[in-house]
Amino acid sequence: MTSQWTRVDLGYSSVAGVDPAVEWALAEEGVDDFFPTSDRDWMPILVQFKDDQKFGARDFQDGKRIADAFGQIWQDAVHVPRLHTLSPSANENVRFCTALVTRRFFDLVWREKEVRKNYERFIERVSLGLPLDHVSRPPPVKPGDSP
Repeated sequence: MTSQWTRVDLGYSSVAGVDPAVEWALAEEGVDDFFPTSDRDWMPILVQFKDDQKFGARDFQDGKRIADAFGQIWQDAVHVPRLHTLSPSANENVRFCTALVTRRFFDLVWREKEVRKNYERFIERVSLGLPLDHVSRPPPVKPGDSP
C-alpha cells in the first residue's frame, strides 16, 4: 500500500503555539487507527505557559483570565490533574502542566476572538499527547472534587 499525502487547511493550528498535529487528530475521518471513536472525546495535552506571566495550573483549569465569559463551557472542556491543581505551586508561575481536553477547548481558542487573545497572552505552546485507551485514560476530575 502506498502512502498518500493530503493537504489540510489551517484551522486550530493557526493559533500561535498549537501543535499542528491537532488538525490531524481532530479530523473527521482518516484517524480512527490513532484515535478510536470512543476515545476521541478526551485528548491529553502538555501546556507550556509563558514565563513572563503570573499564571498557574488552577488558572488554566478554571479558565481565569482566558475564558471568563465561557467559565462553565471551558471547565467542561478542560481537566487538569490534581497533581497540578492541588500542589502548593498550583497558582504560582509554573512553566508546564498536563491536561485532558475536548474538541470544545480548541473550538473556544480558535473561534472566540477574546479567548484567543487571552490564550495567546498566557500560553506559549500546546502539544498533543499520545492517545489514551479506556484502560490507561484516567477519569477526569471536575473542579471541587475532593482528592
